[in-house]
Amino acid sequence: MYIFKRSGSALSAVVACALLTGCGGDGSSEPLSNTPPPAITPTTPVPVESTFPTGLAVASPSDVSTTPVVNLGQVHAMSVAAAHAAVAGNDRFELKSLSALVQQVLSGDTSVDLEDVLNMSRLFSTAGNASCYGPSLAYSNHQDAGGGPGSGTLPGGDLGLWTEYQPGGQPCVAAQLNSRVAGVKAQTMQGLLLMAALRRTVAATTGLSMPAAGATTDLTTQFESLLHGYTSFALWDVHAASISLNSAGTTYSYRIALSNGATGADARLGEVIMEHTPGSSTTSYEGLMHIAGFALSNDAAMGCDDEKDGTTNLFKVAHVSTLRYERSSDDVTFGSRGANYCGHPASTSSTDYGAEVASYTSGGELDPAVAITAGQPRNRGTSKGWVGGFTRFAGDFGIETAAGDFLYAWQAGTGDDKSRMLAVDMSYNATTDVHDMQGFFGFAADISTTDGDLLGMICNWAGPGNNHTPTAAFQSQRASLDATATLFTVPAGGSKIVYAPTTSCSSTTTSYDVNVDNTLAANEGVGTAADLDAPTGSNTVQQEIESRGFALPSLF
Repeated sequence: MYIFKRSGSALSAVVACALLTGCGGDGSSEPLSNTPPPAITPTTPVPVESTFPTGLAVASPSDVSTTPVVNLGQVHAMSVAAAHAAVAGNDRFELKSLSALVQQVLSGDTSVDLEDVLNMSRLFSTAGNASCYGPSLAYSNHQDAGGGPGSGTLPGGDLGLWTEYQPGGQPCVAAQLNSRVAGVKAQTMQGLLLMAALRRTVAATTGLSMPAAGATTDLTTQFESLLHGYTSFALWDVHAASISLNSAGTTYSYRIALSNGATGADARLGEVIMEHTPGSSTTSYEGLMHIAGFALSNDAAMGCDDEKDGTTNLFKVAHVSTLRYERSSDDVTFGSRGANYCGHPASTSSTDYGAEVASYTSGGELDPAVAITAGQPRNRGTSKGWVGGFTRFAGDFGIETAAGDFLYAWQAGTGDDKSRMLAVDMSYNATTDVHDMQGFFGFAADISTTDGDLLGMICNWAGPGNNHTPTAAFQSQRASLDATATLFTVPAGGSKIVYAPTTSCSSTTTSYDVNVDNTLAANEGVGTAADLDAPTGSNTVQQEIESRGFALPSLF
């Protein structure tokens, strides 16, 4: 029996930024080894695979489908379905099928229509929760009320994995990870697809070639002409499209900046920047991508009072993300960050849209330590901090099997003192052709300070007498996927997720809507004893999940 599992590796740092209408940033990364990659001496033509991150995808390891690659576009869905056979085996995993789609665009596969796979609106996608996770919950006679009001409703998103399965049959750990990752998947994959289309434009256009060291190939006119050949993109203006090679001949810089041609509330502006450093082979590289999308919104929670549009009086908002990525042979590792910011770039001629609103670390990633806190009024001033929805998602995995380790952390507001964290370990048994997944949920330190350690469970986050000190417990769920299925199944006893929304995690007098049917029956939930997972021996929560096979992704 052989079990393949991608273990954490010390692949070096790279950042990627991509969001439909705006992104920018300069970053630095360490080389894949202490020996710098050789300088690139362009030939005519330069092999595509030596200038682009082939095999890279960002998705949930539990996102699987037996239908052709997820339709990422706006129209012509059936043309994609007709052009590709149904997928099976490891090709079901979006970590593999999405990278194959990028490769098809990169190679100019005529069976793929850009109007099917490009969808600019996905560059503005944000994260959400599965319905099995964190429901809004009515309660009464709360035992932690301390004489205060003991009845009310807990807000959505504050509870953990609540029901064993998502409606439709997916285990909650898989459904929640899929839902939380959906936003970053949409942004980064659209960024990669745009970069692939840009690189393909060079290969397919007479008179264009990849740049020599210290030079830039400008594709603005050609790329806009390409987009305007499709009905869906006819109104999009391309403000910049280029590929540069640094003077050392080691790193390519791709950039696209574009807007949808609309004015007022419907206006959208975006940028994708990718810095790609090839290694010693086509399966060895590192890189950084920035994605930034800009829009107008009436959501005051995501806006700043001193960043409003003069015509509509709507808030100027941005969603910015960064992605570090590395590949060594069939092993890929990535680390993404994303958050909401206030403001727009000063001009469409700016050279780095994202850097005008967001703050980056010295390595080029979004900096969660720089935030603009809520206030009355809330003003950005000269600051560049995030205002809400900071997420971090990292993975180390094998391209062929999707086996590996993944960690997703999120924090809704700048005022929270803890982040929520979902850790997943996926292994693959080549003999039985079965994938086994272990998921662990709990709370971690503030998103700006967490090192990826799961601290424990907070059962009463927002109820009466709430306490944000994690207890030495966590939620866990095991699930498996056989060779032909698209839904994971939980073995008997495979879920340890039950608790009451009280400080002790159990209920003596507290009644709550256990089955989430929006009806609080008399004494419903009273007497519930927590059935959570816990460390063994002297282990901390983090040590416990590591003892079960989880390894912290190297670029978290």
